[in-house]
Amino acid sequence: MLQPFSGSGWELIKGTCFWKYSVDPSSTLGGSDVCIVGTTYSASCADGAVRFFDLATEANHRRASSICLSKRRAGEGAMAEEAAAAETSRKLYGYALSSNSVRIAALLNEKGLHYDLVAVDLDNKTPEFLAISPFGQIPAFQDGDDVLFESRAISRHIATKYKHLGPDLVPTPSAKLETWLEVEAHHFYPAVADLVYEIRVRPRLPGGVPPDPAVVDGLARKVDDVLDVYEAHLAAGNRYLAGDVFTLADVNHMAQLLAMSKTPRAAELVAARPHVQAWWEDISARPAWKTTVAALPLSPP
Repeated sequence: MLQPFSGSGWELIKGTCFWKYSVDPSSTLGGSDVCIVGTTYSASCADGAVRFFDLATEANHRRASSICLSKRRAGEGAMAEEAAAAETSRKLYGYALSSNSVRIAALLNEKGLHYDLVAVDLDNKTPEFLAISPFGQIPAFQDGDDVLFESRAISRHIATKYKHLGPDLVPTPSAKLETWLEVEAHHFYPAVADLVYEIRVRPRLPGGVPPDPAVVDGLARKVDDVLDVYEAHLAAGNRYLAGDVFTLADVNHMAQLLAMSKTPRAAELVAARPHVQAWWEDISARPAWKTTVAALPLSPP
């Protein structure tokens, strides 16, 4: 026969062998329960989890209650952060088809953060825009009182500040993450941007001329060399660039991969590498990315 434990508040739950200690609902524990069975007891916490402890000393009673309280406070803290994030005013200065602007839009959508896109006329840069982007480049980003320019700095800021929202895109420590963020900036982006510009952008500019086949071939060879490194890395058991989880390294590639997919010669380079193609199909199927692409005024290849 189980005997009541010391202290008020203990009662045998009718029809069971459980003893329950009911915390005063007016206390900071908010009515969390500690249940006893045999020689263990569990703390049923505010987050719905149940944690078991050895009933060696009565001090463990207090430990269980303390854990309930800490979990409840953590939950309240997370809710407060989410509320603050929802109330923060965010403005993305750029234009819809800028790949660096798309980089930031994709990240904001992954985090479920509202923002306003402020279109920038690069031929007529206003003093207000130059005040937040002194080099006159896009994108720039206003996040409450924080003002940033340079797209990779903006993306790191969002992923870090809003780490608790949506997927954690900057797990630490992660040597692979840091490596592939740098690879994107110094190898992937320059090679792909030059090829896409030559094939897709330059001919559409005023006075533009058809792409020079010799120039295109030379640029394609550079992209080939870069993608060979990606293919080997992904083939070595890496679902994503940083391993098994989707991270900021993947997000930072998506805008240029989209541009490649809309540029037939560039798309062929991806399709020729099964692991790179599978990676692109995986990350481009994410709901947040679909939301991003749906908002773009894309023209035919």
